[in-house]
Amino acid sequence: MSIRKGILMVVGLVCTLHLSAQNKISDYPKMEIGLSLGITEYLGDLGGSNGKGKRFIIDTDWQYTRPLLGIYYKHHFKNWLALSANLNWTRVKGDDAATTYDPREQRGLSFSTRILELYGMAHFTPFTFGGGKYKLYGMGGLGIFSFNKTEHESVQDTPNYSSVQIMMPVGLGFSYQINYNWVLSSDLMHRVTFTDYIDGYSYSSPTQRKQNDSFYSLMFKVGYILDKTAGFGRNNIGCPNTKF
Repeated sequence: MSIRKGILMVVGLVCTLHLSAQNKISDYPKMEIGLSLGITEYLGDLGGSNGKGKRFIIDTDWQYTRPLLGIYYKHHFKNWLALSANLNWTRVKGDDAATTYDPREQRGLSFSTRILELYGMAHFTPFTFGGGKYKLYGMGGLGIFSFNKTEHESVQDTPNYSSVQIMMPVGLGFSYQINYNWVLSSDLMHRVTFTDYIDGYSYSSPTQRKQNDSFYSLMFKVGYILDKTAGFGRNNIGCPNTKF
């Protein structure tokens, strides 16, 4: 074996070991910023689908979905764990006139309010596909949101309440890393709140217990990867050509 070939073999071995080590610590993007676009649906006492009030998506009234716009920052600590900070603006609306359920229709209340929300979220990824390009994840967190107070002239003795409230966002998401720079994702996220007055109205009866208002969003996100040395395929950068 010539000295030249021996040197190239050693360089090739060192490079291979180096890339193997990189695979263990840098095979996912660590820092990501992005834009969120989507729609939001309110779930509460007013409006909703036909019939009595139902839970979650089955009470959706699609004509009153409203747009959502937001920004986020996500930091990946492991392949399976990330934390994010999120700021969103949206609106929610409900109208009893949109339902054929007599008690709601005869009540005739409606409302519309803007919502500004700030929350932190933990993302857990039990499944990845395509060498890490595709991810299915669950998420949960804690945050605050503000809304405009609504007053209904026909409603008496509405208690004083705060327009800034705590919420717990939970949901499921799917992401696809296009290349070294860009990530696309889609999240379905529900907000558990601790107020029944997003719509300015609270209802309960002997046969139906009081339930807090809530809202959910379907969001599509475009993310940009900030760290240029992480993510699938990046570990091929910087290795010399070891052709013999």
